[in-house]
Amino acid sequence: MIRIAFTREGIDALERERYNHRNPKAQRRREVLYLKGLGQPNNQIKESCGISGPTLAGYLTRIQLRSATVNEVLVLEKNSWGVRKPKVFLGR
Repeated sequence: MIRIAFTREGIDALERERYNHRNPKAQRRREVLYLKGLGQPNNQIKESCGISGPTLAGYLTRIQLRSATVNEVLVLEKNSWGVRKPKVFLGR
């Protein structure tokens, strides 16, 4: 099971960003993370976002692999120069 801890600030940022990103796939990933941060079960997230189990696991694994530590998750986004920068902090 993939466990990710979310701060209130991280959830608030995802709530704002899930509709404002220009890439539809990025919007969907943020929606999945937002719902996960609210504590919704995986089956409910899959159904409401229209994604499969492997896709959900892939999204969560992708975030987990970018973790700064075991208990912190740093979502990174490339800027226009291809340099990764902190975008949303999700952790304890």
